[in-house]
Amino acid sequence: VKKFGKFTFDEIHLLRISCFRDVKESDMLKQIEMWGLIPRACLAKVDKSDFAYDALRGLVSTQDVSLMLTAVNLKESGKDDPAHRLIHIKATEDFEDGGREFASDLVGKLLYDHLQSTSADRLEKYLGDMNNISSDSTADPTMYSAMYGKLFEQASIRLLSGGGMFKTRDLVAGDDAVEASF
Repeated sequence: VKKFGKFTFDEIHLLRISCFRDVKESDMLKQIEMWGLIPRACLAKVDKSDFAYDALRGLVSTQDVSLMLTAVNLKESGKDDPAHRLIHIKATEDFEDGGREFASDLVGKLLYDHLQSTSADRLEKYLGDMNNISSDSTADPTMYSAMYGKLFEQASIRLLSGGGMFKTRDLVAGDDAVEASF
């Protein structure tokens, strides 16, 4: 099964001015911030309440860590599955499955906030061992790297800006771990 590639901002902009003339650029930009570069979300349904900010927050608030743990099975879940709106399948240049990513940076941030407040222990376990991300032993952990990176970035920013520290080491030299702080 071939995957449809991701639209660029320029392509979305061209679609707006040629096919969706009634959509204001400011509305399109708000939708892109929430849902990513998906024409259905940022152009076709720009005025629908199920694509509004409150709808995004509501959708995120119904999720748990298992969303990420089962995201590899997106292609088998139904169209109405919330995972399809929050997590997208990336296509490679040859239109093969290139992994998973959050619909937008905002989705990653909101999901991190929600998971931190509802299941911090599971989130910490998820971030602690990327090799055990999926209970499906056939899943390639690199399929999750973009999502994992977004969640780890949120955790790192909050830890360091709160005065916390964590150990790091040079990946090339393999030196001993050193404390990192902000």
